[in-house]
Amino acid sequence: MTTKKLIKAGIISALAVLTASASCVTAFAEGGPIYTQSVIKTDSQRIFNEWVSYPDKSFGYAYDARWIYNSVEDYINTTDNVGWTGFYNPDITDFSTGEFSFDMLSEDWDPSGFTWGMQKSGTDDNPVYSFYAYEECEDSDRWSVSYIESWSPAVSPKPHQGPVYHATIDASDDYYEHLGDNGTVGFAKGTVLAFGYLPSEAYKTRHNVKINVEESGVSIKINDAELATVAAPVQQGSFGPYACSNPDAYFSDLSFTSTDVTMINAEFAYVNGKGEVISEAGLNSDVSVLDLSSFEDSPIVDRLWTVTKDGELVYCESEPYSLYTKEPGKYTTTLQVVNEQGIKSNIYSADLLVTDVPATTAPAPSEPATSKTATPDTPATQETTVVSNKTIATSDMGAGVIVALAVASAGVVLVSVAKKKKYK
Repeated sequence: MTTKKLIKAGIISALAVLTASASCVTAFAEGGPIYTQSVIKTDSQRIFNEWVSYPDKSFGYAYDARWIYNSVEDYINTTDNVGWTGFYNPDITDFSTGEFSFDMLSEDWDPSGFTWGMQKSGTDDNPVYSFYAYEECEDSDRWSVSYIESWSPAVSPKPHQGPVYHATIDASDDYYEHLGDNGTVGFAKGTVLAFGYLPSEAYKTRHNVKINVEESGVSIKINDAELATVAAPVQQGSFGPYACSNPDAYFSDLSFTSTDVTMINAEFAYVNGKGEVISEAGLNSDVSVLDLSSFEDSPIVDRLWTVTKDGELVYCESEPYSLYTKEPGKYTTTLQVVNEQGIKSNIYSADLLVTDVPATTAPAPSEPATSKTATPDTPATQETTVVSNKTIATSDMGAGVIVALAVASAGVVLVSVAKKKKYK
């Protein structure tokens, strides 16, 4: 694939990878400017260098598609016409629900696609894989979704075959029908769950695919148009691109978003100078943002904060905004975080209304003019402020102490959610 082809296909886009600063894209439409939060994409080079390329070329020529990485255009692609090969991350074992988004292009007739729920068992000499697979095939202009119950590539390491191949389970060039049948190679068991015809914009053209995985099914979009909804119980595991008998399969702009908040979750709260959660404030009052984001065990490495004021984008950075109370208006803040595995969180959003009433300073208390009798102290009234079910501070303290406790509490939140099981 040439650079010219990539430009025609629309490869030029704003990127925010793990090692780059977060950014936003501003576009213009009828009625004025609009903004869209830029996708925090996974670095394709990291997939190429750090993920497992499976099955493994040690099983022979049949499993060496000679994948390469293009650093100029940030895509990975196959260069040899062999059997099924792909990528997955063995450190990700519990991704369940969420969305996979990527651009793909095949300049060959044979299949390529994406897997999820990837699980590996067996031995190094005889591995057994189980996963779901979305396949696109130019030969028949068809797509399919399959569940592979088991696949042992060591059983039959011959080229031009796969656990699913041309919408046929356990198939090779000797037999496939594009109709959800079963072949006779003898190295895989599974079921074609659904298949149909590809839209014309997916044929030998760069296009975006979104696979939304839910508890009981998946929905698939091509260029944001609904392709299909397929019933399928969720299976935890890893994921990644693949190709089969295809020397010209290209993947780029990959991103992976988890909707499982126990895995990674973006959350924050607006707080005042007393550490109280607020949704409204006056001009020049003391307002800050408390980051309550959590993760299972793969640390958060990047954040994307966006702020709009009365619908117009005013801020988009990796650090929280700090100028909310300089001008009145309705502020909407969003936060998305990404962990070191390249998995994004949900997008968390909250509003803050800033009124045009200036912050007031309470008058200093005056001493009694006549009485010198000390009055007994009255019991302090205790108030408890809670942020995301975590107690932050109690009153009857100075505001500075309360703020300090709020910040310390935020640290406790982040530390406590970090100490969970490690990836295996």
